[in-house]
Amino acid sequence: MRAVAAGAAEEFTRPTRQHGAQPPSTTGMSLHEVNRMLAELTREKKSPSA
Repeated sequence: MRAVAAGAAEEFTRPTRQHGAQPPSTTGMSLHEVNRMLAELTREKKSPSA
């Protein structure tokens, strides 16, 4: 579970780190919103690039 969370955190913050921006925060988001966001990131990672 920790490896999955670490991987998700890496995917979540990589784009902002590459551009020198502050990483987005989940502060104030409900657990449902965070889960939905992670599911979307997972779908994007699995789908072929356009």
